[in-house]
Amino acid sequence: MPETPPSTTDGNPFSLLAYVLFQVRHALEDREQAGRPPRYVRMARGAQYKQEPLGSIVGGAVNGMAETLSYMAELTLDLEELLYQTDAAKAMAEVMIKLIQAATDENFQDGIEALVGVDSLGDLGSAMTAVNTAATEVEKYLDYIPEPEDVRGLGHELYRLLCITQLPFPRVTDDEPAADNDDPAIDKDNPALKDAEEHLVLADTGKIRLCAWAYGEGVTTRGIGAGENNEKELFVLGARRLYATPANDGLPAKGAMTFVDGDESIDIFEFDFDPQDNAKKAKDIAELVDLLKKHGYDSPVMSPTEDNLESTIHDNLMKFQAINELPITGELDNETLNRLMNLDFARKNLKRAKPFDAGFQFPFGLNPTPKPIAGELALINPSADEFVDEGLALVPRTPHPYYIVPLSPAGVLPPNKDNWPKKQGWISDPSTNVRGFVALRSRRRQLDDGVPGRFVGGRFSEGEAAHGSFFFAARHVEPWIDARQGAAGPDAVFPPIPSNAPQPVISRMYQWIELPKFLDQSINANKPDGGANWDLYVYASVLQRSLFTDRGATGFPDRGLIRVEVYGADGFTSTISVRDFAKVKASIGTELFPDHATTTAAMELAEVDRKRLWTLRTTPKLKVPTDGKAICLVAEGVHQSALDIDAYFDDFKLHYEWKKTP
Repeated sequence: MPETPPSTTDGNPFSLLAYVLFQVRHALEDREQAGRPPRYVRMARGAQYKQEPLGSIVGGAVNGMAETLSYMAELTLDLEELLYQTDAAKAMAEVMIKLIQAATDENFQDGIEALVGVDSLGDLGSAMTAVNTAATEVEKYLDYIPEPEDVRGLGHELYRLLCITQLPFPRVTDDEPAADNDDPAIDKDNPALKDAEEHLVLADTGKIRLCAWAYGEGVTTRGIGAGENNEKELFVLGARRLYATPANDGLPAKGAMTFVDGDESIDIFEFDFDPQDNAKKAKDIAELVDLLKKHGYDSPVMSPTEDNLESTIHDNLMKFQAINELPITGELDNETLNRLMNLDFARKNLKRAKPFDAGFQFPFGLNPTPKPIAGELALINPSADEFVDEGLALVPRTPHPYYIVPLSPAGVLPPNKDNWPKKQGWISDPSTNVRGFVALRSRRRQLDDGVPGRFVGGRFSEGEAAHGSFFFAARHVEPWIDARQGAAGPDAVFPPIPSNAPQPVISRMYQWIELPKFLDQSINANKPDGGANWDLYVYASVLQRSLFTDRGATGFPDRGLIRVEVYGADGFTSTISVRDFAKVKASIGTELFPDHATTTAAMELAEVDRKRLWTLRTTPKLKVPTDGKAICLVAEGVHQSALDIDAYFDDFKLHYEWKKTP
């Protein structure tokens, strides 16, 4: 890994620590050579020998890494909180010293060598040497106040190593032919859930978490609840999907994961939750109950011997979700599961869970409602990685293939509409003066000695996706070579290089979501408590990223936004329609990101690199008119720099929420 570690001559050790974790993550996830599984898979394969001397050494290294990372996560959360306090310089210095000590701890460095491999350390070894040097000169950091980007960059890497991403729950469906008439209830009898063994999205789950499960090690969540030094070590929670079901009837009996590559099949982990064995059947539920209690949530009182998600757990989950500003579903979904462990699934970062607050005014009143107050509406290909769902194919391009969001000529539906399971997906705007979108694969890591930047392209590199491999770019249909060097082709935003580029240029894509029957506001039974006094709201979120660099002469980087629009029957007449904004009934959006004043013209590459983080952008909540029929989720990139539009999007989400009327 001969990448150049970021400079620490400015007295900032945060980028160095983030760089070390970035290198560890890629060393675990990336294939070192064709035909050979990633390192974390090869390590998991060795877990069957964990009782033997070599296996026990690796198991100990996994445990040491997991414990150190959980400790670093707690310290990073402390730093984030201290940033918002006054007169906190001394406390921040103390936390900074602890972070350096954690990174230079012998167990942590031994863990890196055991997990990454001594022969593969490359410049990671010199980076660790630099951390050691920082530790011996720690006094020079005592007056250093980190920027929010420093903490977020470190938090993102810790999240990526420790997070859990489960597959979505299958939902009950009716027999109507219209698209997306899903009932919000979990389909408890669906074989894909009830009989499933694999419950995780392997690519998006933290590899240290997977390795810990492989070796039977726990991962500790620290700093939980209102008390000091409150923590919980978790061994199995998250390995299977949990949901409310009659006792001993319906929960999956196993939680397992297998890495499959061609003819090769390698077991990562396997946990047995045999419902007939009292010692096994509810190990993860017991961990969940104890974790909720440590956060202060135990009203109504939960029993530690419950063997499924009883109503008492459901009610405490709803209270936890309300206080932590999560969708109030009463389910153990990805947002809730990760937040219980101080991980932020939406931001792909760290966020401390809020403990129970007896004075909190719950939106459901004194008692949680039997139905969800909020939820998520299904999108097709929301993170750019599920392009097969749209029937789209990659455009071969070495080393970074991409694909094109279909362009719909005015009045004509996309030609591959029938390839889409729900007859919907992303459409690039058909307007003649608006450009479309592409989806890019994460840029490859920089492998050339002496070339600055973590990714190919240096200052102008698109970098990597927030999670998964692909992300959307407001680039029309030609993502030309890394860092946009060379001549633009005919499909670039400005073909060829313009002498006077027109302003403004907009790149736009959108997706239709028909409002499902369970959100019909005229039916009181659809509402959380069956009463009439509820209004329906929708809002959207996305992770956005910017180059924070002007490639032209304006001094400003390109920008982007998202918008939610509600249409009636006159604006949405089929499962896919050409968008006509003149017929919109209600709409709301985010501000453009980044703000117009942001410029990095004078910044060094290391500074720019620290700012290029995925940032969560959320629209305000929009009240849905009673005659609303469909929602259009819109993403826009706005040009104000040079040859193309450098506005990037990942992980779109569309939410609904019921609100009680006064």
